[in-house]
Formats: sequence, structure tokens, C-alpha cells
Amino acid sequence: KDSNDYSDVENFYGLYLLALANEDLTSYVANASGAGTASFSASANFSTFSDEIRSYLKNSNINQNSQASNQSLIIRALAHNNQNMYSGGLAMSGVVGMGGSLTRSVNRVKTESYIEKSLVNVEDLAEVRSESIDRVNTKTVSGSGAGTVALAGSVSIIDIQNSNSAKIIDN
Repeated sequence: KDSNDYSDVENFYGLYLLALANEDLTSYVANASGAGTASFSASANFSTFSDEIRSYLKNSNINQNSQASNQSLIIRALAHNNQNMYSGGLAMSGVVGMGGSLTRSVNRVKTESYIEKSLVNVEDLAEVRSESIDRVNTKTVSGSGAGTVALAGSVSIIDIQNSNSAKIIDN
């Protein structure tokens, strides 16, 4: 079974090509400040995933001698990214307190699976598949307290630009 417990590979006969990237990231950023008159607090949490995953069959001959009975061909490129990002800041003072937090996640994942310039003879399953799954969980908090002026703000920015391609070329 592959990482998603796909049951079609339990009793598999043939050729299975799998390119798989599993990435897990957990990050924490926190700070606090305090003063009698003025305090400032800022935190920033940045992460970037940049992956290129390929699974392919190129310039090949598969089952060309009539041995294709019950044979399958599966070509998969899979990317699974899991991010947990936590950031926070706190500013406390007697007169002015200012706190801010920023979380930024950038994902650039390219998955590609293909058959190119190949002769394939299978009687069962033929699959070419590409998939990317991103799970991004951010918790960004900010706080401030003061006797006169208190200001707090928090921002989470998630930028996912993935591309998936599954194809059969010049066969």
C-alpha cells in the first residue's frame, strides 16, 4: 500500500513506479516585552516548501512478448506536505504597548508523472497519476496592554502555487 492506503496495490502484478515526498514541518516563534513607559514586541515565522517530484517511464518496452495477462502499470508522483506554524507576541507597559505577529507560508510543489516514447502492453490497469496535497495550519496571535495606548495586530499569509501533470507523450 502507498501512503494513502490505496487498496488497488495489495495484490499487484506488473510494474509500479512511485515517487513520493512526505514533508512535515512544525515551527514555533514567540516573544514578549515589558517596560515602565513603552514596550514593543514583534515576531515573524516564515517557511517555504519547494519540491519537484517525478515518476516516469521513458524509452521503454513493457510486456512485448505476450506476457501481459493480469499485468498492470501504475506510475504515480505524489507530494504530501503538512505544516503547523505558531507565532505570537505580547507587549505590556505603563504608557504605550505595541505588539505584532506575522506568519508566512510559501509552497511551490511540482509533481509530474508520464509515459514517453514507450511501448506498453498490459491487460489489466494502466494508470498515470500526479497529486499534491498541502495541509497548512497557522495560529498567529498578538497582544498588548498599556495604561494609555495599546495596539496589537497579527497576519497569516499562505501562498500555495502547485502544479500537477500526468500525461502520455509520443507513444
